[in-house]
Amino acid sequence: MGRDKRLLRVGDTTLVERAAAALGAVLDDVVVAAGGGLEPCPGGLRTVRDRRPDQGPLAGIEAVFAAAGGRGLFVLACDLPNVGPEVVAHLIGASDPSARRAAVWYAVQGPRRQPLCGVWSAGCRPQVTAALDA
Repeated sequence: MGRDKRLLRVGDTTLVERAAAALGAVLDDVVVAAGGGLEPCPGGLRTVRDRRPDQGPLAGIEAVFAAAGGRGLFVLACDLPNVGPEVVAHLIGASDPSARRAAVWYAVQGPRRQPLCGVWSAGCRPQVTAALDA
């Protein structure tokens, strides 16, 4: 795309602000993962930088796991502007936080699967790191 999708506007708000609002309606803590060199998010949203630039969304998931203090994650790509709080609440309600798995909606782009939306238990962190190491 050649530019930071997070800052694209839909009506009066950016994509990242829409995603944060959907998550914030259900969750207490919202953290935005950003690739290297991206500007901080609008609205004072807490942002963490990818530890491995140019490795795609999985690198962002790794960065947020590092900031999450051993908690699980709900991942929502900012380019899914129509995912609302009801979808977030449904996926969280259908997940098992004690399991070592993720319930993820993903897209396939070339050889990579791009995680777009889903619940990641804290037990998934080692698998995320191993996948990036490979």
